[in-house]
Amino acid sequence: MSNYPKPLAFVLDPEGTIGDQKPLAILAVIAAKASSDPVYLISTSWPTWIQSIKKLAKLFKVTKRLVFLLETPAGPTDYFIITEVILRSDAPSFGIALDFGDNAGHNRFTSAILSRHRTSTYFGSLFLPIVKKAPFWSPMTELVAFVQRFPKIVGIAGSLHPPVPFHEVKSWAKKHSDTWGVVLVGYDVVASKNILVVRNWIEYEDIVRVVDFWITNCGAGSVSVGLAAGVPQTCIRAKSRGMDKTFNKRILVDTCKVGPVYRDENTFEEVMTDLIENYDFYKRNAFLYKKQFTLETKQMYRNMVRFFRKLGRDGGFQSKVAQTQTIPSEYALSRQPTHNWETREEKEDELWNDAYDDESDFESDFSM
Repeated sequence: MSNYPKPLAFVLDPEGTIGDQKPLAILAVIAAKASSDPVYLISTSWPTWIQSIKKLAKLFKVTKRLVFLLETPAGPTDYFIITEVILRSDAPSFGIALDFGDNAGHNRFTSAILSRHRTSTYFGSLFLPIVKKAPFWSPMTELVAFVQRFPKIVGIAGSLHPPVPFHEVKSWAKKHSDTWGVVLVGYDVVASKNILVVRNWIEYEDIVRVVDFWITNCGAGSVSVGLAAGVPQTCIRAKSRGMDKTFNKRILVDTCKVGPVYRDENTFEEVMTDLIENYDFYKRNAFLYKKQFTLETKQMYRNMVRFFRKLGRDGGFQSKVAQTQTIPSEYALSRQPTHNWETREEKEDELWNDAYDDESDFESDFSM
């Protein structure tokens, strides 16, 4: 096989979940930042959230190198294909399959904090930047106006199933209408004085920047953005698919201790009572794990820039990666010391900006 490198092409599955496909698209932006040649993002149809990817490409100044194609590849070996598949047998003939969410493959883009599978290699979570200098990724006018009316906000979101029964939320919210606002995503219910029902597309990365407590269905993506934002959280596996959700729930409440236990037999009122009584404890722990995510993200971006820079230039390296279906472990996360950070909040943006630095040419400019 020729050592001449093929163009990198990230192929989305229009029927795949946002938790799998959006991280893949974010990785395409990183690859375009690392490459001197065009990088292709291919899909037969574009989901609404692709707007965020285009905004991220603009932010990273790669709009000319990241090419969006509304078609399938012309041939199985015209590109080096990067995709997400569940079964290893479904991997591209020339390319590599990556793992997000609950898959147990070798190329797992998940935080080491959520290291459920011992056979996997962890490369870090992929999500839109959650820092003060970054823009909001989705329309936020209604949500920002709502959260300004209340001292505290709880956000409850489920992409497939609402995690908390609405009648429990409504009953509790009525008792706390002056002190707590409730933001619901994925619910088809009627809003009230202190309950906002978000019906339009919105990114979880935006919600966690404006809430004080975060409840989800325990998916790796939604759990990760909460940890990255440093917001207290818990989750409940409400009829949700995914083998990792029970594990993620245990990590949140038993290991990280960033929120109250939410068992099936618990009511929403019981969980919120625990949260209010122990909020400072949960918030302090959430801040510590936010710092760990900052370090992981810094390492992940630098590693992926190095990986895709070599992958885009070296045909022999492409062949090796395709044959082994494995990203070399030298690009994986190394174990970081836990809770060994400065605690000054103003360090946040400095650390995150460093995450987007790569030696001399990976800019940390968040201006649009």
